[in-house]
Amino acid sequence: MIKKTLFILLLCVLFLLQISPLLPFADDGIRPDIILILTVFLGVQLPLCKGALAVFTLSCLMEAFSGVNTGLYPLIYMCVFIGIRSLEKFFDFSTTLNLFLLTTFSLIIKFIILLFCFNFIYEYKHFALQELFLKESAYTLLVLPAVFSLLSPMYKMQKNTFAIHDFIAEHEHRQS
Repeated sequence: MIKKTLFILLLCVLFLLQISPLLPFADDGIRPDIILILTVFLGVQLPLCKGALAVFTLSCLMEAFSGVNTGLYPLIYMCVFIGIRSLEKFFDFSTTLNLFLLTTFSLIIKFIILLFCFNFIYEYKHFALQELFLKESAYTLLVLPAVFSLLSPMYKMQKNTFAIHDFIAEHEHRQS
């Protein structure tokens, strides 16, 4: 019970850190996307329904405090969450390198959705987003190990995952 309470409090502190305009490491308003890191963590650690509800709640709260158009953050973070859950069936995300690659993949999904929204819906030029995306991605990937090392000891859930290497091993066993 105490671990869950501490976990929820840490999520709240990380959320407040994300929406705070007074970050010591923010560069002209560009800061690491802590909500994306939380989405990756929740996508890997929580069961599907709990994780989807948590990601949707975080993205709606982020949207309420950021002032963007309605539905943009829930669209981005739910697409990332669904992408993570789809990839989880084929890959094992228990290593740090795989989590780093998964976060990079999530950042690319976010950028593609933002490009689509801003280029086709709002008619911005993508060159304006490119520098912002690269800075935000670099900051996010730098902060990733610290956030995961804070969250992992508090919420470590063993799920029954069936990765592609398990499938191959079972298939080879059947053939012999």
